[in-house]
Amino acid sequence: MKQTGAVALLTLGLILWVHQLPTIGGRVPLVFVVAWFGAAAIVALIFARPRPTRIDAASLTVPERPDAEWRARMHQSVRWLLPFALVPLLERRGVRSDPAVWLLDAAPIIALTTVPYFTAVARTAFGGAVLSIGAFQAVWTCGASALFVVMKRTAAAAGAPLPDGGTFEDFFRPEYRYLFLGLSVAMLFGYCPALLGFGYRRFVRLHECSN
Repeated sequence: MKQTGAVALLTLGLILWVHQLPTIGGRVPLVFVVAWFGAAAIVALIFARPRPTRIDAASLTVPERPDAEWRARMHQSVRWLLPFALVPLLERRGVRSDPAVWLLDAAPIIALTTVPYFTAVARTAFGGAVLSIGAFQAVWTCGASALFVVMKRTAAAAGAPLPDGGTFEDFFRPEYRYLFLGLSVAMLFGYCPALLGFGYRRFVRLHECSN
């Protein structure tokens, strides 16, 4: 519990520090990364705890059934991540209601849905956080790279070619907003639910085998 609290405080402090950057293209990505890494560490710490003994379960401190224990740890994770829902309110400065800023709420959602699976695979909090971040980043990078190719071809056809080496800030151009939102939707409604299902099944299977 102390480790989880320390990570939460450190993450919120870093968000406030990064918030001082002046441009949305420099600030929002860093705020997202800090919130995502911090949320991933929090969920990993909760799911990496050793399973309680039967004596603990009998005293009702933690449910004994694996599916009930899964729900208990998910609920605890949600409670710890609730403060991160306020980050988009903080980041509205200078960008009003830009949809990209509200996607900052995706950081705790990504952690909540993907970290339990990778923590069950790695059996440690550090391994679970690192694997979940690395896997999501790999899939996102492949998708974003493909979309940058589409953006460059579209811009070249319109007579305003983009410079080589696209940046995150290009995703915030109004003419390419649909690509950014499309990739985000694909990850949040495809990749994340799939990993949540895999995580639940692996968590239950591991705990049933430990009986």
